[in-house]
Amino acid sequence: MLSHIEDAGNDYPWARTIGLTQARAVMALWQAMPMPKPRRNLDPLAFGGRVLPHLNLLRRVGQGHAVEDVRYDLVGGVVDDAVPRLRPGAMALHGAGPDNDRIVFFRFYSECLTRQMPVFFTGQYLSESKVRTHLLCLCLPLDLREGGPAESILVGAWFLPAQGAFQNGPVGNFEEIPLETLCRGNA
Repeated sequence: MLSHIEDAGNDYPWARTIGLTQARAVMALWQAMPMPKPRRNLDPLAFGGRVLPHLNLLRRVGQGHAVEDVRYDLVGGVVDDAVPRLRPGAMALHGAGPDNDRIVFFRFYSECLTRQMPVFFTGQYLSESKVRTHLLCLCLPLDLREGGPAESILVGAWFLPAQGAFQNGPVGNFEEIPLETLCRGNA
């Protein structure tokens, strides 16, 4: 797997896509939010109609500093199409049969909540309808707390069909992308 997006050049699925551009815009809006990045201050209109279907709001489940699971409070239309089981109230880990992707995604979500820092990752994904796609995911912590994990996450998810040299790549192999790649602004 590649160490990050630019290493693969123009062939890489995310090198020059609207998904990467939108992820950068979401990151910029999050960076502009005042601390402690309160979820109630999110303005859906600021994201725009083309980005909103890619956004999801998740809330931490766990007592004290524990991150036992996350609950989906809002599921964007793009994710709803790719993963029909995810409805408001669904849990990342509990409530359906465990699979490797759910465990890996939860680890990224948990890392974002615990570190209270953005997490950006990519990989090939096999949807519930058995469609092979590339996933680009940006996790941004909200409701930051001193001395403990964040309470919520804003998750942006973008999908591309697996094509060309990447259509036979490993499914379920996800990697974190350095945030500098996202913040650089020129893929």
